[in-house]
Amino acid sequence: MENYARRLSRNSLCLLLKALCCDVANFLALKLVVDALGVSGYGTYAAVSGLVFVFSRLNAVMENSVCRFLGKELGHRDGDGYAVVFTSALGLVVVLAIAVVLLGETVGSYYFRHFLVVPTELSGAARVAFHAGIVMVAALSMRTVFSAAMSSCERMSVLAVFGLAEGLLSLASAALAFAFRGRGIEIYALSLSASSILLLIGFAVYCFLRVDGVSIVHGFNGAAVREIGVFFLWSTLNGVGNVFRYDGSALLLNRFAGVVCNAAWSVAFQVRDILYVIVAVFHGAVSPVLLRDYHERPRDFARLLMGSVCVSGVLSVIPAACVAGFAPRFLEWWLGTSVPPMAVAFTRCAMVVMVVDALSYPFSATIMAGGRVVLYQCVLSALAVASFLAAWVLLRSGLPEWSVLAAVATGNVIALAYRVLHVRVFMKDDITWPKSR
Repeated sequence: MENYARRLSRNSLCLLLKALCCDVANFLALKLVVDALGVSGYGTYAAVSGLVFVFSRLNAVMENSVCRFLGKELGHRDGDGYAVVFTSALGLVVVLAIAVVLLGETVGSYYFRHFLVVPTELSGAARVAFHAGIVMVAALSMRTVFSAAMSSCERMSVLAVFGLAEGLLSLASAALAFAFRGRGIEIYALSLSASSILLLIGFAVYCFLRVDGVSIVHGFNGAAVREIGVFFLWSTLNGVGNVFRYDGSALLLNRFAGVVCNAAWSVAFQVRDILYVIVAVFHGAVSPVLLRDYHERPRDFARLLMGSVCVSGVLSVIPAACVAGFAPRFLEWWLGTSVPPMAVAFTRCAMVVMVVDALSYPFSATIMAGGRVVLYQCVLSALAVASFLAAWVLLRSGLPEWSVLAAVATGNVIALAYRVLHVRVFMKDDITWPKSR
């Protein structure tokens, strides 16, 4: 049996090319988009996409849920069980995609018309971007089950190829927006939507042709659908929590400070996402190992978990400290004269969020692998809502806009402390911890 180091190294190396290419593509794409749309135009697109992606928070929850059950079947060496889980999960994501479209075109459309603050001259372009974004989120919802199948089988080299394609398509969309600046918002949104549909088709074709157990001939299994559905519904609490923590805070900023503040928020989290790619490579490599070995090799699991936390810390702290220390020069070098106001303060707070998220992931993956998530999801959701309410109070009190991100970072630190406590207290019978000397 392969040891942990070899498996993690192989998975990480396969995804490293993807990380570097995506970093370069996103780095160039953001500069092109900001130059093409201007701060106000980019802030408008950021505000609209922030509203749209409220409905995408369930995608990550669904992917993690499917990964958990597929990894469990692989750990039990049950090929038929894997096929049944995949078929059942495919039916669930179809329902999820339909729900995303319905909610987006009803609840989301109502909020867009009555509450979203956008410049009057850009309202038509914002409407096109909104509807294109709903299509993109639905395609991303459908993709989750195929991405989970690849991840659970550790097909990291294939995920790297698709990640490279996604980065290139994103860069092409930004280039089109730059070329047709007069209608840059519409062109950019429609291009990204078309790219998401192309990638969905590519994911589906590969999985059906090359991944064992991926088919629809087994039919739906009521017990599997119920088990995944219940786990997903409880896990949805965390997705709802993220809606309050991130998307809700961004919408609060839109209401209190307008689209320019949304531009600063978006730039800060683009920086966070670019730097987080290397951490995400490691998490993508270690996630299937954590999910599978929790059931297959529980005696060695504590060593794998703590090693994952240490590596996550190293990969996140070093780049975060560098960017936070040189944020003004970095943003000016990157975006030139198009740096939105407050982007420096937002970026520094986003670096704290990045480090805390990186440290949290191994504990979160462990809790999801264990399957007992009711209390865990309730506590995290309560913390997220508290963070949102704190942001509202801060803005109502007239404090600077960056205090919203500070509230988000504080909430994430408290959530990390709870994750550690949950693993050590509520999962002590499942994990063999080394005895302290």
